[in-house]
Amino acid sequence: MSPVAPGNPDVVTYLAGLYGQQEYSDCKVVFMLEKAPPPGGQVAPSTTSLAPGSVVGAPLPAHSCILRPACDKWNQQWLDWTPRPDSDAHASKRRKLSADQAVTVTITVAGEASPSGAARADVPEICVALRSADEMVAAAAVVKFAYTGLVEAGSITEALQVRRQADYLRMPRCMEACLALVKEGPLLAEGPSAGASASATGGGDGDGGGNSSNAQAAIELLGCGALWPDPANDPTWRAFGALLAEATRQLVAHFGDALAVLNNDDLLNQMRALPVMCLALLLESDDFGTDDESSVVLVLAMWMGVNYSRTSAKARRQLCGMLRLVHCSRAYLDWVLPALALDHHCHPNSGAGWLPIVPSQVGWLSKYVGASGPMKKALWEERRAGGRWRAGGLAQRQAAAPAHASVSLATRVPAAYAVKSGTVHQLNQLSRPAESLRVDVYLSKSDAGGQRTDALIGSFASSEVVVTYGFGLRRDVALSGAAAPPPAPEQQPAHADKTQEQQARRAREAAVAAQWAAYLRDGN
Repeated sequence: MSPVAPGNPDVVTYLAGLYGQQEYSDCKVVFMLEKAPPPGGQVAPSTTSLAPGSVVGAPLPAHSCILRPACDKWNQQWLDWTPRPDSDAHASKRRKLSADQAVTVTITVAGEASPSGAARADVPEICVALRSADEMVAAAAVVKFAYTGLVEAGSITEALQVRRQADYLRMPRCMEACLALVKEGPLLAEGPSAGASASATGGGDGDGGGNSSNAQAAIELLGCGALWPDPANDPTWRAFGALLAEATRQLVAHFGDALAVLNNDDLLNQMRALPVMCLALLLESDDFGTDDESSVVLVLAMWMGVNYSRTSAKARRQLCGMLRLVHCSRAYLDWVLPALALDHHCHPNSGAGWLPIVPSQVGWLSKYVGASGPMKKALWEERRAGGRWRAGGLAQRQAAAPAHASVSLATRVPAAYAVKSGTVHQLNQLSRPAESLRVDVYLSKSDAGGQRTDALIGSFASSEVVVTYGFGLRRDVALSGAAAPPPAPEQQPAHADKTQEQQARRAREAAVAAQWAAYLRDGN
């Protein structure tokens, strides 16, 4: 028994080529703003000021033999069509509709000769309802899919816009094709992302390990939640949910961990540009690593510094709810979080008060972290806030002087907290004590061939060492590769030769430059 042929390719190609053509056209597609939004639906913002019921763009020549089997809605419109009262066409032999059922469209070019390829005014009208004028491109793509079986979309967002329009018209094959286009794009790479995410203790170098194009596709998909299917009613949600899970994995793999983000300008800028949904998924993930929760709070503070004015109070509560504040460092629990709580109390509607936490909650956190087992259990059972929250962070700064080479690690409040009228940044002047993390400090050095290597110059501190805000620990650096400069005389005699003095100073400067040459990049 021979298999069923899918159709003559020549015929299929010919029919696909009829899209938008007047040849053999026996109807037209009219794009029209719907008169009322669907129940419970939201009307998308439009770039035009057209009134509900207005026609958008020019009618499109169409062919009933293609559109009718492609969409039940279109087929029913064809069957129900009746001529407009002002039409010169012969009365339809189909059953007449009442005036309020008839589809009426104002033709602005009535009486003028239709240009080549334009729809005639005396043929049945198939109306495609739009929520806004901006949906016309996606709606036209759905009509074209009826001819070609292909979805034309230049991005994930466009593919989802076409899918939503196909859902509105109840065209499941087009919806499936849209999801296949998203799935077969750069978003879903087989297996884990190339590379490994940067370690939480070492910070990042480059991106967090995920493929950059995959990450951008993931961010695009996760950032357009308004176009997602309805998980309660859409039969494609299960397949779409798998796409979202993979996109989330790609997102987390790309950023790696909090330290990778904080120590890489490209990742930091990408993080600041994330939409709320993407950042929430990143903060919520157990795979988004950190040294302690302090660094994650700092990541969120930096995002808020750029996006606060574009977020609602609800969105800020959602993001801050992803922080696991019980895992903060002692310094954050004792000083930073109370200051943030005070800022929220005094300035709840400003950038300084971005973290919605009250002093009583900070007290609970501090008490819980330092409590014994039974007390922790009692506090947890009676908690009002807590659970999976995050916070903390130490900022490090390197400094060097040619006369006495050294590297210092200072405990300072990160610049992201230096918000006008804020309280947190004042901790730098108050010299509050804090336990220091153990830090291995490396100094980058170039050899004669220009190859750079990182040399360990010492470990700074452990949890037993207490430092204060605004002050740090210092390690001397033994510069190598050049002779030490000659010491400057303590006092020059009055009759000293000025020329010899200048020569000696230049010699010392040259020796210092030679010592530091291997450690400098672009003069820094």
